[in-house]
Amino acid sequence: MTARCFTISAILLLFLASFGWAGETFEYQGRLEEDGQPYSGMARFYFGIYQQNGTDQTFLWTNSGAPNAELPPEQGVPVEVKDGEFLVEIGDVTLSNMNPLPGFLSDEEFPLQMRVWVDVGEGIQQLPSDRPVHVPRAFEEAEGDDIILYVDPITGDDNNTGKAPHRAKKTIQAAVDALPPVIRQTTRIQLADGVYQERVTLRNNVILGDRIYVHIEKNPDSTGEAVLRPAGTEQSEAFVLEGVSVGVNFRGLRFEGFSKSAIRSVFSRMNVVDCEFEGNRYGIKAERNSAPSVVRCRFIGNETSILVSTSSSGYLADCKIKDSTGSGLNVMYGSQLMMRNTTIEGSALHGLQLESSTARLYECNLFNNGNKVYGSGLTCSVGSQAKVTLGHFHGNGEAGVYATRGSYIHLGDGTHSIVDNKIGILVELNSGVEYQRDRVRFQGNGTETDVDSSSSLFAR
Repeated sequence: MTARCFTISAILLLFLASFGWAGETFEYQGRLEEDGQPYSGMARFYFGIYQQNGTDQTFLWTNSGAPNAELPPEQGVPVEVKDGEFLVEIGDVTLSNMNPLPGFLSDEEFPLQMRVWVDVGEGIQQLPSDRPVHVPRAFEEAEGDDIILYVDPITGDDNNTGKAPHRAKKTIQAAVDALPPVIRQTTRIQLADGVYQERVTLRNNVILGDRIYVHIEKNPDSTGEAVLRPAGTEQSEAFVLEGVSVGVNFRGLRFEGFSKSAIRSVFSRMNVVDCEFEGNRYGIKAERNSAPSVVRCRFIGNETSILVSTSSSGYLADCKIKDSTGSGLNVMYGSQLMMRNTTIEGSALHGLQLESSTARLYECNLFNNGNKVYGSGLTCSVGSQAKVTLGHFHGNGEAGVYATRGSYIHLGDGTHSIVDNKIGILVELNSGVEYQRDRVRFQGNGTETDVDSSSSLFAR
């Protein structure tokens, strides 16, 4: 092949909720030509989406692997091209080597671009023009919500229709089971005040329409609490999502005392808004290509408040995580995190721990973590990368900022404060930390910085 011409005829990115809903998919359509003639056959496409800030390009997503890895991505998406025409659904995890889109993509601050490489058997070539990606502004809730199902743990009966408060179902699972396999209208499962002791599973519902959701929420007319607690030692989880692709929102609920996880998701996407989690092993456990968006939630006394694991993408905003008996927030195994205006304090181990993952932090506080087992405020290990804007690291037992085992931390824009930690910045085992001296305030640390001989501290 001596010439390749690639054009984009349509590109559209749809998000399904406000507050940075975990990414839906968008179509990437184009034409591939060889020597001016339409190409037919199999091709492998490689995709990356990056944020453009002047000359700085920060990759936020790639179709395989982590966005900070070597480009192009290691694995390509196989696509059949017929008479030059092809269509790829970006973010469709049913395709080979396709990661889900993360929930924090936004072009409000800096433009987003998509870079594409292609291989038709003669080596990988980068296409000559990167394409702009536009993210429509997040909207509030869909108009014309059509279906409400009521649940009341005291007066309800699962034989009821659930379509009126006096005909409420007794269990959440009964309301979920009443949902059709194909959901064409926004549905609200509204929970009356009371205690719910059940394990609810949502699995493989198909939601049609770009503004259609299933809301599981506290009844807005009630004055008390809708609380989920385990029914004895046998019940270890409250909600399990398996293969739920779009449109599930939890709002206004309280979760207490689950020995495994309050909400666990596998290959699923969800919003969790205005909820409270207390005394659980995991408040939210999102694994295997899941994408939770967590907003205005409170976590108190959980072992680990949130786990984002195994190629998943998490978004947190305006949350408070306090007194975790392990680490406050763990991000592991090729996952991504965007965190805004969130405080993590009093964790027994680390405040935020990254392992083989990436994170972007904006206006976040990591206070008094690791005072029981000498953990740190922000810990990056095993090749992790974190970029921080306006970070505050105070009173942590081991270090305010800790990079180890081939990791890198950049304290970027805004003024940072590293105060009253045992060590302000700790760097070891082939790692690096970068910051500007006039943007970081050190005060009251036992040692300001500690860097071993294999690592680097870039203080400009």
